[in-house]
Amino acid sequence: VEAGAISKRNGYRQVANTLSNNPRGLGVFTPTSGTRYLVTVDGTTLKYTTSVTTNFSSATGSTFTADSTTTFTQARGVLYVWNGVEGGTTFDGTACARPGTMPKASFGLFYKSYHWVSGVAGQVNRLYISVATDASDFTNAATTLHNSTEVPGATVFAGTGAAFVDIDKDDGDSITGLATFQDSVIVFKRRSIHQITLDSSGTPTVVLITRSIGCASHRSIENVENDVFFLSRQGYFVLGNEPNFFNAVRTNEVSVRIHPTIELISEANFGKVSSIFYNNRYWSGIPEGGATANNVVLTYDRRFLAWSRNEFSAESWTVYTDSNEVEHLCFTSANSAKVYEIDNNYSDDGSAISSYWTSKAYDLGEFDLQKRWVDVTMLFRQ
Repeated sequence: VEAGAISKRNGYRQVANTLSNNPRGLGVFTPTSGTRYLVTVDGTTLKYTTSVTTNFSSATGSTFTADSTTTFTQARGVLYVWNGVEGGTTFDGTACARPGTMPKASFGLFYKSYHWVSGVAGQVNRLYISVATDASDFTNAATTLHNSTEVPGATVFAGTGAAFVDIDKDDGDSITGLATFQDSVIVFKRRSIHQITLDSSGTPTVVLITRSIGCASHRSIENVENDVFFLSRQGYFVLGNEPNFFNAVRTNEVSVRIHPTIELISEANFGKVSSIFYNNRYWSGIPEGGATANNVVLTYDRRFLAWSRNEFSAESWTVYTDSNEVEHLCFTSANSAKVYEIDNNYSDDGSAISSYWTSKAYDLGEFDLQKRWVDVTMLFRQ
C-alpha cells in the first residue's frame, strides 16, 4: 500500500447462490438491451445472473461437456462459448444455440469486424477467421477446403467469405492463445509467437516475432496497459514495443524472482493457469506443486514491480460491471461450487485471513553468536 508497505491481502465473498458443480469459465455478456449478465458453466448447463446478489438461472438449449475448460467471447451483440469439445455455442441472454457453422475452438477474440478462433483438436496450427458480417459463420459453401475435416465441429457449410490461416503447419507445435496488440492479432504457439495484420481487402499477413518463447495458456494472456502479459513454460513474460522502435515487438520476462514457484507447475497443468489485470495488479491462478486444479494466486503489482503469493483457488476471472456502474472483480472457485468476488474485507467467504511476516536477519555485528530478543516493539503502518 502507498509507498510499498506490506498489507494483508483483500478477501473475497460469494456471488449469488451456490451452484451444483464446480463452475468452469467465467464471462460477461452485455447485449444491446443494456442488461448485464455474469455467466459460467455449471456441470453441463450454462448459468447466468444479472446481479452479484441475484441467484443464477439456467439457460435453455445446448448443453456442454462437464468439467471442460471454457472461455467466452462477445461479438456483434452475442456471447460465444468455447470449450474445445463442442462446436461454438451462442448465448442470447436466455438460451444457448449451436448453429453448426463454427469449429470446436477453445478460445477466440473479436477484432476488426472479424471473429478469430483457434485451439481446435485435429487442426492445432489453424487460426479460423469468420465472415466479416457474421461472427458465427466460419464456413464457405463454394470451396472443398471447408468441410468437417478442415473445420472440425462444423456441420453446416453455407457461408461466404470465411477463411483460415495455418501458422507454420506441421511444425510439431500448436496454437495456444490469441491476443490483440496495437493494429494486429498476436498468435501464440507453445514455442513461438506470430503477428497477423490485415490489408485493406482483409487478406492476412503473418510475421514471426520470436521462436525463443511461446505461451502455455490462453487464459494467462492479458492486455496490461500498453503491453501484453502471458505465461510461458519459462515464466511470465511481457510483449510490447522495443523502446525507440515503434514497429519492433519484443518480449521480456517479469518473473525471475518467482521461478521456484513456477517450476512447481506440472507440465500437464500449464493450460489451467488463468489471469486478469485489474487495479494495477495482474492476478494469476496457478496449480502449484503438482495440483490438478488452481490452488494459489500470484499477483504482480505494476506500481512496485513486486510479486505476492496468495493461497486461494481461482479457476477463471472476469470483471463484471453492474447496472450502477460498479465494477466487481469475480472468479470461479477451482475447488467448490461457488463464484466469488474480491472485496475490501480481510476474510475469505467469512473465514479470517491469517497473515505471517518475517524480517531480515540481524546479527548486530556478531554473526556467530545466537541472540535472544527480550523486548520487541512492532510498528505497523495501520
